[in-house]
Amino acid sequence: MNELVRRDEGDQTTKLDAAIANAWTRSGTFALLLSSVLVSLVPYWSQGRKDAYLGRYIAIRLNVAVAIDQLDDDSLWQKYKSSNEAAESMSMEELLKVQLGTTPSTPNANEAPPAPSGLPETTPSTSNPNKVQQNLPAGVPGAPTGLHFIAPIDEIHEVAKLLPKLDDAELLSISRKASDFYNYSIYRWALKRLRLVAQANPGIVFMGSTDEQAASEYAVPPVGYELLKKLTLRDIRELAHFELPKIQEDVKPGGQHGQDIEIIPGLRPRNLYMASLFAEVLLLYVVMYFYAFTREAILSGAFPGRGTLLSAFSSSRLTLVVFLVALCTPALACWGVAAASRKLSLTALSAFNSFAVGIVYVALQRKSYFKRLWRR
Repeated sequence: MNELVRRDEGDQTTKLDAAIANAWTRSGTFALLLSSVLVSLVPYWSQGRKDAYLGRYIAIRLNVAVAIDQLDDDSLWQKYKSSNEAAESMSMEELLKVQLGTTPSTPNANEAPPAPSGLPETTPSTSNPNKVQQNLPAGVPGAPTGLHFIAPIDEIHEVAKLLPKLDDAELLSISRKASDFYNYSIYRWALKRLRLVAQANPGIVFMGSTDEQAASEYAVPPVGYELLKKLTLRDIRELAHFELPKIQEDVKPGGQHGQDIEIIPGLRPRNLYMASLFAEVLLLYVVMYFYAFTREAILSGAFPGRGTLLSAFSSSRLTLVVFLVALCTPALACWGVAAASRKLSLTALSAFNSFAVGIVYVALQRKSYFKRLWRR
């Protein structure tokens, strides 16, 4: 009888160990699958960052071109240009100091404006019947006349704000990495700018790029705002429309539109951030599930049980190394996405996933599971 009881207990223990091993194996496999998905998101995050820089570059270029085109439609600028033949040859530094005057239009002296309700009515003058005279109460001043307003050239000031943004070396170099087409376009535009600045600043010698800048084939060194202000309006016109980007309907730089990636059939996140967030949250749950069954396996009678995955991986140093790499993969995948995305929430989730992986390692190491690796 005792022998039968022990046999039943042994069978139950064997079934329990098998169930623990199966759950442990399934959770570990699913964790590796999610880690692979996260690793596959890293290139998308990297390209998305480049597209964002490219979108900013395109927006600034288009704004400069629009500001120049609006300048030509400005009536005050047209009057100033007609009276100053050298306006196009003036530098931006000089144009920033120009103040254009304007006088508001005055009503015809022979016509009487309609008097608003509640105000004194106008009557014809006795000395001149064609002249309108307004009867005002004593002490009320008449309407001011001969007003003259002074204003700067708004479009020139707008261009002056935008040009320094296009002198950002990081913006230009990362935008060049976004695509081969824009790499060539931005490179040509940067060379054009350099030639115009050299012509506008005779005697200026541009030094070669530093070792750090030369290390990247996409590097575009800055020119400097003080040199850019020496460009003439004619130069700015030429630079604004040279290699001007054209946005097509199927090109969406600087933003994520539509479906970015499909993780699991039936689950389709609308953007890359939500896909990464969903995968990392699910991975955290799976790693904790893995940790729970690891604890169950440790508390069982024989650890690691024969025929289980833990026993198979502990048979040699090579398999232990493979298991350790697989154990660290979720944390490494999360940190890779966090580094590529630079999102605080994903960084926090990476820390939680690393902690979960760490407690799994500590639990196994308490049973000296990795002793083969550290033995000399």
